[in-house]
Amino acid sequence: MDRTYANARSRRKARQPVSVRRPEDWTAHGAFARELLTSRRLITRYFDPDLFADPALDILLDLYAAVTEGKKVATSSACIAAAVPSTTALRWIARLKAMKLIEDQPDPADGRRKWLTLTAAAHAQMTAYLERINPRIAPANAN
Repeated sequence: MDRTYANARSRRKARQPVSVRRPEDWTAHGAFARELLTSRRLITRYFDPDLFADPALDILLDLYAAVTEGKKVATSSACIAAAVPSTTALRWIARLKAMKLIEDQPDPADGRRKWLTLTAAAHAQMTAYLERINPRIAPANAN
């Protein structure tokens, strides 16, 4: 087994779950998630969009930001946020669900629609990621 791959696997296993904080703590996190999503769209003005087609990250960022904004995200909206063909986005949504990063809930008002949300574990992972790349949004008592 390649040493780099083995190191990455051991780091993945060593991840500690991070508790989900209350929504009032997420405002800066959600705004930063939206900035990242916007910057991912902006780069396609300068480079071939196929170079940066990563629907998984786009979906996770959109769902994360939606939680902080108190919004619900329908499957169709997540497909739009992914900025890839809807069939590709739906495959990625299915993959993220299988990985237990997102879950869907039926809309009681419209049986054809499902609302997507991050799982608690995925929310914690996204929070940790966003705080790592932007320490200004990390809580003052964070390590």
